[in-house]
Amino acid sequence: MLTGTQKEILEFIRTSKRSPTYNEIAEGVGVAVRAIQYQLDKMERAGVVSRDRSGFGRVLPRTVKIVEQKETA
Repeated sequence: MLTGTQKEILEFIRTSKRSPTYNEIAEGVGVAVRAIQYQLDKMERAGVVSRDRSGFGRVLPRTVKIVEQKETA
């Protein structure tokens, strides 16, 4: 289950024309960039979003993507 902040982040990503930066998400949601990183870490572990990483484990810019959830009937 997503928190209120996570729902706001997800909606911001969903309505962006391209994959947003952490700074753009933070500004759009009204929280600190570090909070965005923390929430995206939790959301990635839960399978809600995905982020591409370089060979050194760093998240590449503009790679936050929503993972499509299959609905179960």
